[in-house]
Amino acid sequence: MGIARALMLCATVLVAACSQDSNQPATGKPMVDRKAAASARKGPTAQEQTAAMVSAASPSKSNVPVSLKFELQQRPVAGNALEVDLAVLPEIDADIASIKVTDAEGLGLAAADAAFDVTDIDAGEVYRHTVHLTPAGDGVLFLGVDVTLKHDQIDETRAFSIPIIVAPQKVVAPQAAAGQAAKPDSTLAAKH
Repeated sequence: MGIARALMLCATVLVAACSQDSNQPATGKPMVDRKAAASARKGPTAQEQTAAMVSAASPSKSNVPVSLKFELQQRPVAGNALEVDLAVLPEIDADIASIKVTDAEGLGLAAADAAFDVTDIDAGEVYRHTVHLTPAGDGVLFLGVDVTLKHDQIDETRAFSIPIIVAPQKVVAPQAAAGQAAKPDSTLAAKH
């Protein structure tokens, strides 16, 4: 009877151990593995989501694990409003991403777009923001973007530069403005 009782006790312990979830710590709260959860997600990757965008250049060599892409919504023309879509692509989890945008003189950056924060950053995700500009003149101007990742009580910053090639504002000829297109003189062609 002693052996049967010992076997029964071992069987009970084994059944109890097998039925306990391995992701359940002693507190009874499930543990969340962010990386496993991210890889289990379905849908397009960050690179697929931003395939039509251009990678922003980083003027200096940096090991900060973040990249930046951009896309212009219309052709830059002096005096016309311009929207620039930014996409921040972090390679690590972070508490906050602080983005500071600076313009070359003449780009006319909207004050509301000069700085913004994004919280609860997950590696492999895409964080988008639209910046509004009104270039005053033509030429090649540069939009600066500093991305600071705050994680594990560390702040890491990476600088990016976005070239904006601004075309001169088109001057409309007086005839075209009045709706009159210049017509060739057909009487000259008929005389010969």
